[in-house]
Amino acid sequence: MTSRSSKESQIADALNPSSEQKTQPSILLDRDQIQVEYNISRRWLELAALTGDGPTFIKIGARTVRYRRDELERWLSEREVRSTSETPDTSHTTNPYNSKLAAAE
Repeated sequence: MTSRSSKESQIADALNPSSEQKTQPSILLDRDQIQVEYNISRRWLELAALTGDGPTFIKIGARTVRYRRDELERWLSEREVRSTSETPDTSHTTNPYNSKLAAAE
C-alpha cells in the first residue's frame, strides 16, 4: 500500500472535508418555536416584523417567515442591559419604519 505525500493529503482533505470540518447550516425557527423556546410571543414577532424592531427574518413565502437561530441569539445579546435605566445599544441597527417617521417630521 502506498502512502500519499503530505501535499497530496492536504489537497485531498481540502477537496473532501470531513463532517467535522463542514460548516453547520443555520437553524431556521418559525414564530411558534421561538414562542416556546424563548418566551417571545408570536404576536410580538409579527408586530416587530411590521415596524422593523425585531430580529431579521427570512421571508420564504407570502405568509411564511423563518428566523435564523444565530441571528436571533445575536439580536437578543445586543439588548442585554444591567439596569432599567440603560437602553440597549441598537444604534447600528436600522429601523426603516422609524427612519420614515423621522423624515416625515
